[in-house]
Amino acid sequence: MGLIDQELDKRLPDFMHMEAQARKRIPRFVFEYVCNGTGLYEAVERNRQSLARVLFRPRYSVDVANPCLETPIFGQRFDYPFGIAPLGLGGLIWPHSALSCAEIAKQANIPIVLSNFATSSLESVAEAAGNNAWFQLYPSSFGSIEIDHLRRLMDTGYQTLVVTVDTPTAIRRPHDVRNGMSVPPRIDLSAVLQILSCPVWALAQLVNQPLKFENFERYVPQGSTLGERGQFL
Repeated sequence: MGLIDQELDKRLPDFMHMEAQARKRIPRFVFEYVCNGTGLYEAVERNRQSLARVLFRPRYSVDVANPCLETPIFGQRFDYPFGIAPLGLGGLIWPHSALSCAEIAKQANIPIVLSNFATSSLESVAEAAGNNAWFQLYPSSFGSIEIDHLRRLMDTGYQTLVVTVDTPTAIRRPHDVRNGMSVPPRIDLSAVLQILSCPVWALAQLVNQPLKFENFERYVPQGSTLGERGQFL
């Protein structure tokens, strides 16, 4: 791939090296938010086992000098058969991460699915990714919000909607409970020490605007306290 930075490829040649580097770069409570699942993490393990059972069939006696990985889906043609999955609260990992991913998605010509709980607005991501931007919609308890989200998507030019129904009620993620990863967050001494151990991450968060769920910000009742905002979201 022409997009690969050779020096970066040398430092991070595979997923395990990337994960190890991320573990050093961001606080533990952020890393655990990204990498873990719910309950006893059995679904995460089953997903990994399912992927491990997917095998490639080698065909050695064919010309592979210029392999074509293009894939058509939903009326669009992408250069590779994969995309960037949605992740809520992505700005906690790094400021404006959704916008960075959107720019890469457009450059690589792959889709990016924006979570409606992202910390970048659907309008800004559409501007960065163009037609490569898809949107993940968690059905809302408020029909008016859902309708307005759909109107904004149409006005902005989104062509693909990914409706997600995997969390019909509040979920329990043990690591988040332990780490105080809630809305609003609960910061204790352990979290402070983790933040201090990642000064580059802490500085990046400090110099950027406070994290917000940008796609819901306009709907939060005016004058809400932090606790009321958390309950609303």
